Amino acid sequence: MGSLRRNVEEMGFSGLLFDTLFGLILFFNIDSILEINNTFHLIFYVFTILIVVHWWLIFKSADDTYGNEVRNSIVDVVFGLVYIFFIMLVILHTKKFNLFYTTLFLTLLFLVDIVWSVTWKHGGKWKVKDKAKIRIMENDLKTNIKLDVTFFILFMILCFASSMIDQVILIFLIIVTYVAYIYATIKTKIISFNYF
Repeated sequence: MGSLRRNVEEMGFSGLLFDTLFGLILFFNIDSILEINNTFHLIFYVFTILIVVHWWLIFKSADDTYGNEVRNSIVDVVFGLVYIFFIMLVILHTKKFNLFYTTLFLTLLFLVDIVWSVTWKHGGKWKVKDKAKIRIMENDLKTNIKLDVTFFILFMILCFASSMIDQVILIFLIIVTYVAYIYATIKTKIISFNYF
């Protein structure tokens, strides 16, 4: 009985930790909206809060897809904390309206996701023995890598071009590019999302 309880607690710890951290990021940054007077800054700040929600959904979908493979993994918890760190930096620099650093840390977030996917695809040891399930997880990782590499390159271009582009145009390009990423994650079923 004690062993069963311990397994349930281990399975729930990672999800609870990251739900709490994402919740805290949202809670402590939503009130900052009242401090922003510039219209374009406000639009961009609200959009980066939506980016946080999107990454939260990605975390939840990873839990659904990979289950116990990642849930009680120390490596996965460390990766999760690195994701959180970069997400916080994106929000922090958006609040300061520093578009270069916002774009840079968003770009690095994709790089972390590439490393996470490659680590699990090539270095992880699957606990599940079902070959069909392993094939599904590995295909998901392959899709994730392709998507991340594509958007890493696009955001890297935006990052380097940030000093040469007008702020309003840059904000528009960042939002459009990230909306394309959201659409791609839904289309490729990286995140589970239903309209109703």
